[in-house]
Amino acid sequence: MKILAARDSFLSNYEVEQQLQELKKRYNWTFTLDDDKKTRDRHRKRFTAAGINLEVVTRDTLAYFHKTPTNNYQDFDQFKSLMEYLNTLDLVKAEKLQIVNQLPRQLVQLYTVVDEYGERFGEDQAQEICDKINEIVPEPETEAVEEEEAEEAEDGEAMEVDAVEEDDSDEVVVVKEETA
Repeated sequence: MKILAARDSFLSNYEVEQQLQELKKRYNWTFTLDDDKKTRDRHRKRFTAAGINLEVVTRDTLAYFHKTPTNNYQDFDQFKSLMEYLNTLDLVKAEKLQIVNQLPRQLVQLYTVVDEYGERFGEDQAQEICDKINEIVPEPETEAVEEEEAEEAEDGEAMEVDAVEEDDSDEVVVVKEETA
């Protein structure tokens, strides 16, 4: 076997997810990302036109993509505008692919994706890229983050340390006063 064109083109996670969504729609698969084990076992025993293995792989891959930054794209226009912006920069295909897949929102994340970033670009341009990613594909607010912030705020307001006392057994006793 001879490879005619190595790495002719790349597919992003978003593009793969769209193809798998089309497969799901074409074969009328009814699985959801929240299926439990009993539901999976029931699907495994039935026959599908494309084969049960393709359905299982499709379901598992879509579940994985649901947990990645790829899930942040709302529509194709966001993906397209981000790619148009990245095409204006001096980046190789693999770096663009990693940026599109990972959506680095901080400088540290961007530096890990782009090789020798400090030598090729300045810090201002790096911040500009992160800002543009945040502008084009805004990060959705999650309920978990909001709940954490609310708990931290409640804990900080409800408990205040009045004094720290040491007794003879070398144990530290923290005296707290609850406020309303």
